[in-house]
Amino acid sequence: MPDKKTGFFELVIKVVNDDMYCIDDIAATVTDIGNVLYWKGDQKGALSRFEESLKINEETGDIRGCASNLNNIGNIFLDKRHFKDALKHYQKSLNLEKEMGQRVALATTYYNLGT
Repeated sequence: MPDKKTGFFELVIKVVNDDMYCIDDIAATVTDIGNVLYWKGDQKGALSRFEESLKINEETGDIRGCASNLNNIGNIFLDKRHFKDALKHYQKSLNLEKEMGQRVALATTYYNLGT
């Protein structure tokens, strides 16, 4: 059963789901749900949401969203001590951030990589 925070985000998705102009908003909201689940300790649910949002980002060409979700997924793998998977996702995120020239995002990913 969803709590108030995730329930609110689910409602937002229902409201904007039929409007193709809002697809980026849907991806961002799905990521928000993933963040709530992550901070509640539900890594499996969070991973599912981050992967769902990543798929939308890839379909719409949202490079910034892709980089962010790859970083989020890397964090989950790091928490699970799946270091090779974490590194793979961080590297993909890093490559996209370099491509976009996103210095703040690069700093976060370098931090996550431990460099």
